[in-house]
Amino acid sequence: MKPPIKSIMTNGEKPIELLLTKTEVIMRLSEEALEEIELEAESAKIPESSPQWAHKFKDWVLGGIFRILKKQISYSLDEIKDIQIIDHKLVFSYHSKPHMISFEDVCIGVGPALEQFSESDCQKFIEAFYHTKQEFLKYLEHSI
Repeated sequence: MKPPIKSIMTNGEKPIELLLTKTEVIMRLSEEALEEIELEAESAKIPESSPQWAHKFKDWVLGGIFRILKKQISYSLDEIKDIQIIDHKLVFSYHSKPHMISFEDVCIGVGPALEQFSESDCQKFIEAFYHTKQEFLKYLEHSI
């Protein structure tokens, strides 16, 4: 069972979400963006006269693309050392080496995803992060 979402931040019309749960921070494509992409892909037509393998190939390719698009990047709250706003963008620092892909690696449209959130939303997210992390660390202390 996934932990409930405590805070969600979207970047306006862009398709990215940054979520804060009781145990982790997650970056993913929004449900709306995934639905839009799926509708566009379904409308991609292969002529009826095409061989059967062409239809199967389209389904195989689209299936792979959707599996990739539905992936998310997540970090446990105890892996994140700090979140700040520097030069109008969110900057994460980690206690150890970031995962193979970090939040900073994600680009949407014209640039890095972390540059596309409003500064006021970033500030609210940071405040919620520190409050949630404090609760999380207290829970970990008491469970040991």
